[in-house]
Order: sequence, then structure tokens, then C-alpha cells
Amino acid sequence: MAITIPDSDIDLFYDDVYLRQHHLGGVGAPPETVTIVGVSKQEFRGTDNKLKHKCVLKLAETPLPFGMCRTDAKQVAEFYGTDTKRWLGRQITLVVRIVDAFGKKTPAIRVLEQPPSNGHTTAVPPIATHAATPDRTGAAG
Repeated sequence: MAITIPDSDIDLFYDDVYLRQHHLGGVGAPPETVTIVGVSKQEFRGTDNKLKHKCVLKLAETPLPFGMCRTDAKQVAEFYGTDTKRWLGRQITLVVRIVDAFGKKTPAIRVLEQPPSNGHTTAVPPIATHAATPDRTGAAG
């Protein structure tokens, strides 16, 4: 299902570069199951004005990328493992919830605690072992 945004939504008057809670219909809207087609690491400026990195998902259902908080990234890793290459083609379900963030309650996108039951969530196959394991730069060590 494609994520659609009503053209009368007040939030459309503001440029959004990333998927936001109003794109999913806000609190109380039905959950949306989406397919991961890309994973990247991007810099964001935090509320403390410091640069931080986040895991960003490209989704098949929307042109807007989903910048995940650590909680969401850990949830996806629990389903599909910590190797983000294994997330490609997998599905997650997004829902808008009220969360405590930075000392206040605010609506935010969260990854549902259970993976979708649609056949795309088979157990992650074991990682093949190799004599030379790449380091963080990708060079064999």
C-alpha cells in the first residue's frame, strides 16, 4: 500500500525531507506495513545542536526516507539481525504513538513490536563464516 497524504493537510505547507508522523495519518491511524529497499547512515543535528548519525531507511511505498531513532533501529535489528544488508526486501509495520521525547509528550513514528506476518519475515539465515573478516572500512583483515 502506498502512503498517501491528503492535499489539505496543514503539514503539507512545510517542506518535509523525511517521513513524519503526519504522513502516516497521526495518532490513531491504522499501522502501515512498508518494505525496506535501502539503508544508509546520515548526519542529523540533534536538539543539543551536535551532529549525530542515524540509520535512514528508504521505503518502497514513499519517496520520503525514514530517519529512525535508536529504539526503532534496535527493533528492526531484533527482527532481521544487525547486518543492515539483510534488511533489504524485508517489511516492517509503522505506527504513530505518543512518546516521551526531550521532556515532553509528542507523536512519533515507531516500528511495531511484531514483524508483519506476510511471509517476508522468515528467520534471518546464519552469516557464512570466512577466513578474512572485513573491518569497518570494508577491508579484509
